Formats: sequence, C-alpha cells, structure tokens
Amino acid sequence: GVELLNSKGGIKGHPVELLIVDGQSKPEAFAVRANRLLEENVLAAIGGEDISFVAAAGQVFEEGKTVFIDLAGTTPAIALVGDFVFMNPMPDNDQARAIAKYAVDTLGYKKFTIFKDVGSTYGTVLTDYLTYYLKEFTGDKNAVPYIPSYNLGDTDFSSQITRLKPEISKNNIEVIILPTWPDEAPLIAKQCRDLGIKLPFIG
Repeated sequence: GVELLNSKGGIKGHPVELLIVDGQSKPEAFAVRANRLLEENVLAAIGGEDISFVAAAGQVFEEGKTVFIDLAGTTPAIALVGDFVFMNPMPDNDQARAIAKYAVDTLGYKKFTIFKDVGSTYGTVLTDYLTYYLKEFTGDKNAVPYIPSYNLGDTDFSSQITRLKPEISKNNIEVIILPTWPDEAPLIAKQCRDLGIKLPFIG
C-alpha cells in the first residue's frame, strides 16, 4: 500500500513512510511504543484489537495531539478515550443490536442461549449488549434464560454443554449465539454436535 501510494506521488507530494512496532499484546508495551512513535514525529498511528491496548496507546497519542485509529477494538468506550482517537470497527452495542434485530425480526427466534467469554472484554461486553437487545426486541425479560460461561483459550466445553442440554428443553431455547473469538466458536459448535445438541448457531 505504501509503495502504491508513493508511486502516485504520496500525499500532497510528500512520500509516506510506514513504521511498524510490536505492542506484544500488553497495554504497557502499547504505551511505550506509542511514546516511541511520537518521538519519531509520526502524523498518525493505527492499531489495537482490545480496549486495554487501544486505551493505553490512545491516551499517549491524545496527549501528543496525534491521530490514533483503533484497528479492531469494538468496546464503545474506546471512542471516549479522546478527541484524537477514532474507531474503525462497528462498536459492540451496534453489532449486538443488529444481530438481535435480525435474529428476532427476520429469523423469528424468541429464546436464546449465549456462550459468554468471561475472560475477555469483547466477549463480556458483547454478550451483555446482546442480552439487552434480545430482551428488547422480543419483549421478553427471559429471552436469554441461560448463559454458559467460559474463559478465553478454553478448548474443552463439555461441562458447559452438559449443563446446557437440560436448559434447552426446560426453557424452549431455539438457537445458540456465539459472540466468541475465532478459535473458540468452531470448537463449541463441534462439541455441541458431538454431545447431541442440534440447535442452529449464530456467530
């Protein structure tokens, strides 16, 4: 992308230089690297896939009055970090509202279960918003009667699935929502099938 841009004269005649730094998936490292980039006099920066990383770097860039674009973090509060911090992805509340409206109004489902990743902000916040909007669109305060929980990085979901099975018939659950990371969703779906759960999934 940089080569293509520079081959066409850069930005207003100025060549573009790309600097890449490693945040090491640690908030403190993101803050250190952000300070380093400010020392390099960057015009703007982009990165982060979680609010902890985006907030750590974003606060540094905010103080330096330098634009920072959130690459993949979806927590709505990211937009509140500062005036120089901008979100690229759709925030969790908008994602959850769109999913809930489609599941209820288009697919016609009324009872849900949601696998909640309590080990990440993404999984926790998105599940909470989904629960809120599913109740709103169905008009049923018990639209999500059962929420199995797990931790980011888990690979065995048999205990959660075993506990879920009686809840399905007890509460007339019609569909399973997986607001999960890419590694966990297929494992949950496969293990549900292996243990006899045939409900559809929304991911």
